[in-house]
Amino acid sequence: MVSRLMRPLAAVLAAAITLTLTIASAGCASARAVRKERLQRELDSFAYPRPLDQVWDEARRLLAERDYPLAGKDAEAVGQRPMSWAERIVSPARETGAAQEGGLLQRTGGVKGRSGAAQALDTGWNQYGERYRLEGWGEAGGSRIAFTFLKQDRTDRRSEETRDPELELELLRRLEPRAAARVESSIGSSPGG
Repeated sequence: MVSRLMRPLAAVLAAAITLTLTIASAGCASARAVRKERLQRELDSFAYPRPLDQVWDEARRLLAERDYPLAGKDAEAVGQRPMSWAERIVSPARETGAAQEGGLLQRTGGVKGRSGAAQALDTGWNQYGERYRLEGWGEAGGSRIAFTFLKQDRTDRRSEETRDPELELELLRRLEPRAAARVESSIGSSPGG
């Protein structure tokens, strides 16, 4: 008799736990979205008080440390092995060159008032079907950098393209720790969830 009563109670308890976890997960996702929006806004108002070449070198190193394959002179600059001719043909990796009009930030209005010389590079795919586009431009008295995350679903070939402010914050921590601390304190330091 007791076991017959325990089964419905266990089912209700399992449903309550599932509902609680679902609500908590949704709350974490919402907190992450708010953090991302605030972080993007803070980063949009920051320019590195350094020449673009200095910032670019560290941004390339950051991508290489995360195992994103770089092409040509970018791979050489960070000590990656050069791509074979076959890899160069099939890889989307492109070495640093002049940025083309129509990048993610321009299309979405991400960083306003872009001026000065602009450059970009594309990494190759990692093992998870992910890669990055790095865009940078000089401004009077400084420079700016933006990382665009690209992911391709291998089953249906859909792609996702989004700005990655967390990687931009990581670069800021490396190059301007005080500025990064100010940004983090203004948005709250925990990514939530």
